[in-house]
Amino acid sequence: MSNVVLSGSKLNVFSKCSWIYYATYILGIRSEGNSGSRRGSVVHVVFDCLLSKRRKKYVDKILNDKTIKNCLPVLKLVQRLSKKNNLGEIDNKDQNNLDLIDSMIVTGLGLDFYCEGGNLEKAETQFSYKGDGYEIRGAIDKIAKYDENYKIFDYKSSSNKYKGEESEFNEQSLIYSLWFYRLYGVIPFFRFIFLRFEGDPFIDKYYTENEIKGFEEYLIYITKYLEDFDLKKGMSNMAADKGYPKDGSFSGLTSCGYAKYPGHVSAKTGKEYWACSYKFKKTYYYIFDDKQEVKYVTDKPEKITEEEWKNVKTMEYAGCPAWNRDKYDFVK
Repeated sequence: MSNVVLSGSKLNVFSKCSWIYYATYILGIRSEGNSGSRRGSVVHVVFDCLLSKRRKKYVDKILNDKTIKNCLPVLKLVQRLSKKNNLGEIDNKDQNNLDLIDSMIVTGLGLDFYCEGGNLEKAETQFSYKGDGYEIRGAIDKIAKYDENYKIFDYKSSSNKYKGEESEFNEQSLIYSLWFYRLYGVIPFFRFIFLRFEGDPFIDKYYTENEIKGFEEYLIYITKYLEDFDLKKGMSNMAADKGYPKDGSFSGLTSCGYAKYPGHVSAKTGKEYWACSYKFKKTYYYIFDDKQEVKYVTDKPEKITEEEWKNVKTMEYAGCPAWNRDKYDFVK
């Protein structure tokens, strides 16, 4: 069996940029996430806690007041989770983190949170499945059964809804639908809920049996391709080489960011331009455990404890080849 385990996020990274896939899954460099992803983590934990019917009184109060700020137990939970996720009061776009989390929670709770008319089957479900020539895994927010039909719900906290190819060929909804079909023999209805889009939050997906089986063939092919994913493959399909997207999606050159060097500041706004985490050169520190296995990788030496410094190796990362071509001239 291959050592490649596929997920929706891994496939999405691969399809968007081969270099990010190489840096993330081969070099082991992981982005620490931005304020948006950390806010999403907070919201997901809150939803998981509130799905218990014994906490419905909190949900009712939040919906009645249209805010979590008058519901002390939930407010304290959000504040504790925000601190744990290193969320300050204001993010790098001058947005108030608590206000955004508050708005997303209110939106999510108001969208048939308890699946009325159906039975909530599972919540926060981790799954894995080994098929013939591929292996998949994922985490589902909730599954509900309506008569003989099933619905899978997935909450999204991003500021962009899926567009273009990312919506048409969505690896996450396909993987989740395939898993459910192979385990239960039923193809579920799939709903993305974009919490930043209160007026138009849904993207719905439903696949035919032929589409599910066709996706399985793709998984078999891509598993073989990724088994020996080397530097050359990492440079074969980079986002920067795709130009700017014409479908409005966050892909291609747009996903590289406008910054031309670290600390590049806009003369107009006085703020740093955003850039992909893998765009520029950095020093990375690999921290090993007693078994000489990598515990984590960081570009922030101040995070490393005195004890961990005894077992650290460094790597001088040359940056993304699309923006540092001279550093990769040896690749043929």
